[in-house]
Amino acid sequence: MKNLKIKTIFILITIIGVAFASEERPNLNKINIEQSISIRNINNYKMEDNDFSLEINTIQAISTDRKKIQSVLRGAKEANLYASIVSSVVLVIGEDGIGAGAIITKAGHVITNMHVVGNTNKVKVAFVPRNSSDKPKKEDIVTAEVIKVNEIKDLALLKIKNMPSYVSPIPLANAAVKVGDDVHAIGHPRGELWSYTKGYVSQIRKGYEWSVSEKGVKHNATVIQTQTPINPGNSGGPLINDVKELVGINSFKDTANPGLNYAVDVMEVKDFLRQEKNIYAQRKSDERKCGKEPVETIESKNEFQGEIVVIRFDANCDGKIESELRLAKDKSKPHIFAMDTNGDGKFDVVVFDEDQDGKWDITYYDLDFDGKIDAYALNTDGKLIASSDIKPIKKG
Repeated sequence: MKNLKIKTIFILITIIGVAFASEERPNLNKINIEQSISIRNINNYKMEDNDFSLEINTIQAISTDRKKIQSVLRGAKEANLYASIVSSVVLVIGEDGIGAGAIITKAGHVITNMHVVGNTNKVKVAFVPRNSSDKPKKEDIVTAEVIKVNEIKDLALLKIKNMPSYVSPIPLANAAVKVGDDVHAIGHPRGELWSYTKGYVSQIRKGYEWSVSEKGVKHNATVIQTQTPINPGNSGGPLINDVKELVGINSFKDTANPGLNYAVDVMEVKDFLRQEKNIYAQRKSDERKCGKEPVETIESKNEFQGEIVVIRFDANCDGKIESELRLAKDKSKPHIFAMDTNGDGKFDVVVFDEDQDGKWDITYYDLDFDGKIDAYALNTDGKLIASSDIKPIKKG
């Protein structure tokens, strides 16, 4: 039996040697077929001690299942990346819609796009539920303060006070991505919460200009052009490399060309984090609306007034909203004018027109800027600035 095995192997080697020595070399696919036939023929022999069975089974498994194995390994890598990162991606509920955000510190700092946040001082933020396919519950939603913005780069920094213990920040990459690198995104495209997509880096565009709204705002930054799909709801979310580092903030896409998607590069994010003051872009008119001219007018709703029309003003033309008029649609509710007198982004003077007769009735003050009302004054002449003395509100 052993002599028969040796003869069979010798014959196979001789046939293959002759084939390659001939002038007309055989097709490699043919050799693969012949090899598989030869292996099958060897299997037909009865092996008393299964000398070659392990090697033969291994060869057959690799040749027939190579693609399946690669597919399984590839899927496992992406699944692991998603599971590691998803809790660090939040849902940001802004003035005009939703977006995503990336948690970058254990202290609760979140990077997102400014166009997701809008011109507001606070936004709602939702953490991913334990099961990422579930919708967030009330306890998953918290308030985040807008710390600073850069409208030119379209970036905003938020701060969450109470961070869940299971959330880990996403580290910022130190090395720039390269064309051809795999990149991953997690966001909420068109309301499909905590969705995962993958693509690759198509190019790095330095000093790139774009606009994402009809307000005429021109943005400029180094961006990563990627094939990774970005849709409304993805904006502000992280672009991640294979080692689970943040390499960019997904920001916009070319609506006329679906394959062109862009993320603000991580180096721009780092520059933004070192920025001390808010930076705003100029409008098409080359002047930001300010002074007596409203910056914007929107419709909103709150528990105290119900449905309202909000008119915001940048009285000092410094790019900050210092006051807003809240007009209640319900005639039984008061009109309110709120002012930020110390520039900390929080309203500390609130004036009421209680019966909507066009005359202001009473003003409330937060004198120590701690978010609590300390004093009041009567607007006896109906004007916006109270004419009577300010009196403390008795506590207790």
